[in-house]
Amino acid sequence: MTYDPGPAPVTTDNHKTLAIIIYVLSLAGFVTGGITSIIALVIGLVKKNDVRGTIYESHFEFANWTNIWMLVAGIAIWIVGTLLMLVLIGFIVLPIALVLLAVWYGVRLILGLIKLMDNRPVDNPRGFLF
Repeated sequence: MTYDPGPAPVTTDNHKTLAIIIYVLSLAGFVTGGITSIIALVIGLVKKNDVRGTIYESHFEFANWTNIWMLVAGIAIWIVGTLLMLVLIGFIVLPIALVLLAVWYGVRLILGLIKLMDNRPVDNPRGFLF
């Protein structure tokens, strides 16, 4: 018995546009203090079923995981950095950790956006690196 996956999912320019919006909102989080990144995460979670089976599914998952990791890591860094300020090392560790996290976030989103513009899926959307 052969496997019949059924008809191919229909992709539209709306899917690509929505993925671009999610990436742009996520990157705008640098300017808005993360508010637009949370909006991008909500949009990505709500609309991910609409792109299931398309190349855009990997982009939605990639952006969602990136935003979730940024939120969790940012909170963890603030907590640990604040506690380390009690022994004065937090004044050095906190800013360095936040800059490294911001670089990781920005590079990851820009690389995802580049792949999207080339109409390529993200190879490992749940991977920590790229």
